[in-house]
Amino acid sequence: MILPVLVEAALRAVVLGCVVWVSLALFRVRNPHLQMISWILVLVASLSMPLLMRWTMVTITVDALPVSIPDYAWPTENAWPEPAPLLSGVPAAVRDQPHQAINWLDLATAAYACVAGLLLLRLAVGIGLTWRLVRAATPVVESWTAGLRVRVSRAVAGPVTFGSTILLPPHYRDWDLRKRQAVLAHEAAHVANGDFYVLLLAALNRAVFWFSPFAWWQLIRLAELAEIISDASAIEVVADRLSYAEILIDLMRHGRQVPAGLEMARAGTVRLRVERILAATTVPALVGWRKRLVFAAAILPVVLVSAGSITYGTRLSMPAADGTAEQMEEDGRPHLVSFYALGQTSIFAIFREGDELLGQVSGQRKQPMSVASDGTYSYPTAIALAPSGTTAVVADTYAGQVTLIDTGTQHPIAQITVGNYPVAVAIT
Repeated sequence: MILPVLVEAALRAVVLGCVVWVSLALFRVRNPHLQMISWILVLVASLSMPLLMRWTMVTITVDALPVSIPDYAWPTENAWPEPAPLLSGVPAAVRDQPHQAINWLDLATAAYACVAGLLLLRLAVGIGLTWRLVRAATPVVESWTAGLRVRVSRAVAGPVTFGSTILLPPHYRDWDLRKRQAVLAHEAAHVANGDFYVLLLAALNRAVFWFSPFAWWQLIRLAELAEIISDASAIEVVADRLSYAEILIDLMRHGRQVPAGLEMARAGTVRLRVERILAATTVPALVGWRKRLVFAAAILPVVLVSAGSITYGTRLSMPAADGTAEQMEEDGRPHLVSFYALGQTSIFAIFREGDELLGQVSGQRKQPMSVASDGTYSYPTAIALAPSGTTAVVADTYAGQVTLIDTGTQHPIAQITVGNYPVAVAIT
């Protein structure tokens, strides 16, 4: 099932975010450019965490304990004791009625899909409406635009960035030169830094991992850093913090929200931005791409560790107490690999006969397993053994190693030794 994988990915993203946040605070990284690089890396890692969890999985091969191999793995009868009847006093008609338990995982998956689908639909509709708005806007070709893609639309009341296009309201002609320069510098910084696309990626991450508060916080934090960096660019042009704060307040009063776009003066953010602008004494220093790459390279190992996992597998070779593997082949006996419990009534075993893998359910005949191009083997009949309820697949990707994998979670099913036989039990 996809939901357990997404929940695990969200938890790993939270751990990664906590490590990055503590590191930034510990090393006193205050520069918004470096913080932006850090949280963009965390955002990309959060979205790709389900894939990173699979790619960074390390398998450690251990030798299985030697066990004696009998001529027959089990009798054809049921080897498990029958459970004691608990409903002896209940009429047979009532006792034989099928009782289907509620699958809470399926219900949770359906609820997740509904909410995620609504958020993704809302995001897609907003992008579509704003794109139509941009296409209908009138281009502005004047010297003060400095070659930027600037358009005028009656649907906006303040500056808005959509992709690499800057939308201005019709009354921009009434602005003085300083206000035009401040607006253009602010929006040009958004375009140069690709803030629209970063926040679009953050909105997609929020829609996929909507159940995680960290995904919502990421979008807020990235938007805040984008405005801090753009405000710094505008202040350098205006050279007067108080005047720029007044420009933001004036734009907020005439603002009108668009479906999808990066507004310069969103009402919910202007107050904190004005307080920060007036409290600061210097403009954040610019950071070169070389320093940004070095900073990103320092965070990359933390990303890999947060996504990594270790699994254990056993080797195929299992020395027998009464003879070697060659003697077993001469006697016509198969190499017994491992047992896997199917509930409380039967067992599933894996054998190797020469270069062929065979599977057998208790009371049934052995059946050869079909091999895929990636080196995995599958049993002809679905086995309700995996914890996620999906068919388990035998992986033989390494020489002399067999592992039973849950295709729903991509995790191997652990093995334990019961009596004289290695038995793998599926945890339900």
